[in-house]
Amino acid sequence: GGRPLRWLERIGTEGAPLRMSALTKLAACPGAMALSWKQDNDGMSGESGKAADTGTAVGLAIELYHRGEELGAIADKLPQLSKGGALDRQPFPRADVAEALRVLGRYSTDPRNPRAAVRGDSLERAVELRLQPHPLDPTKEPVMLLGHLDQVREGADGVLEVWDLKHSRHSGPDLVRSYAWQQAAYTVATAQSYGRPTRWGGILRTKGYLTRERRTSGEEPAFFHSGYTWEDCLAALDQVRLL
Repeated sequence: GGRPLRWLERIGTEGAPLRMSALTKLAACPGAMALSWKQDNDGMSGESGKAADTGTAVGLAIELYHRGEELGAIADKLPQLSKGGALDRQPFPRADVAEALRVLGRYSTDPRNPRAAVRGDSLERAVELRLQPHPLDPTKEPVMLLGHLDQVREGADGVLEVWDLKHSRHSGPDLVRSYAWQQAAYTVATAQSYGRPTRWGGILRTKGYLTRERRTSGEEPAFFHSGYTWEDCLAALDQVRLL
């Protein structure tokens, strides 16, 4: 007897919060997200691959750059950090560190990316979001989401902008569509964390720094603005709490 799928009711509760990064899979396939959540919480997570590890290396290199470290120091440090044991991060041993440093070199010379462009207190900032249960939710428990930000920038109008790094082969517009729910959660959580008006700026596709393609403006195709409004973010989160 009993209820063999009782563990499903725990997903996203106070005692078993859901990572904001999991919302992308929730949007694509709730069943697959649930099964991967169970794997993670049962200690059965698989090891990451080269692409994921390289993305981690790129993100860390850019983070260190905005924290004020010199490029030479980052180049010396990144291979060691990939093996773990520093900055409270998981190791990324399969990373193509040379590729990550090429991205950093081009990122750092992009006039859109001076060190001061990113708020230092936003780098890997832990945020949380508590959503009221959907009226159809039989558990009646709040939905608890946790995450870490990549970057927050000051918009020209004084509104904070959430930007997320993706080292992906997919196109910028595809990434904006695919990660909308994840970024909606980051955006609303950022607004609560800072107590300031916030919007989702978009996706910073770091693979764009490795292509010879350039826009007519002469800039690498790296920044893809979302166009999402605050209301769009709230609508996405309403779908999150329903599922």
